Amino acid sequence: MRPIESDAILSGLIDIKYDEIKSNEGKFAKIKNLQSNYVGQIGEEYVKQILHYISNYEWQPTLHGEYDILLKSGIKIEVKTATKGCKVDSFQFNSINPSYNFDFLVCVGICDDKVMFRIFKKSEIKTIDTDGIISYYIEQDNLRKKISAMNPGNEVSHKLTLSTKQLHNYSTFIEELKDIVNQ
Repeated sequence: MRPIESDAILSGLIDIKYDEIKSNEGKFAKIKNLQSNYVGQIGEEYVKQILHYISNYEWQPTLHGEYDILLKSGIKIEVKTATKGCKVDSFQFNSINPSYNFDFLVCVGICDDKVMFRIFKKSEIKTIDTDGIISYYIEQDNLRKKISAMNPGNEVSHKLTLSTKQLHNYSTFIEELKDIVNQ
């Protein structure tokens, strides 16, 4: 009698169940299994490739700093990417520093089956000083959202939470990026 290969049995059962579950997930669901820094890298590369697709537009290489993409025209773009919360209908865009030197903040929200976005101008980030306590808000059209510190006392890294209703569908993403490129 040969020995039971319990690892192979368990691995096979996991693969079968994973394939069953995966068939019910959307085409982008795998991204939820990645660490947040990898999600961010995917978002940055996604925006770069869309920019290249728009008109073969090139960008300067950048090291991690105050923005992610420097267009040859000098426009600086910061990209933040988030996946939709499991039980909520919102995205939390992390590690935003409102004092950084960028011209546009591109928020890319990835759902299981679609991509959503919103683009903000740096000038739409407002600083409010209340008796020495600095608060940040982003204001665009009818949207006014607080950009909160990620941790108490942390004045460098902030987060912006947007619901799916506050993001735009992909259908206008290319047009909005073209507007940035053509400035």
